[in-house]
Amino acid sequence: MLQTTHGCTGRNFIKGVVIVVLQGRFKVVGIRKKTKAKWFKDLEVGDEFYLKYYLTGRYMDSPEVVICDENGERVHKNIASQLKNNLSNFEVIQMNVIK
Repeated sequence: MLQTTHGCTGRNFIKGVVIVVLQGRFKVVGIRKKTKAKWFKDLEVGDEFYLKYYLTGRYMDSPEVVICDENGERVHKNIASQLKNNLSNFEVIQMNVIK
């Protein structure tokens, strides 16, 4: 894949493919179950993070969800099914402001 950006800021496209980016800001308000999953294991109540969901519309691509810290720096990525499973261990609320 010829990805031209890997973070939460900047231009969002794959060379030659127009994509849609869904994004949101979230805050952890509770922990339902401890996890050993990379990045998620260190989440604590009060932590904030951003998600960007890249939809390419291409049949062969699994949409990638990029996870960024409160400073907009990429810290992890998941596909949607992994993210759903990982986030099920937490109570999160969506914040109004998107960087």
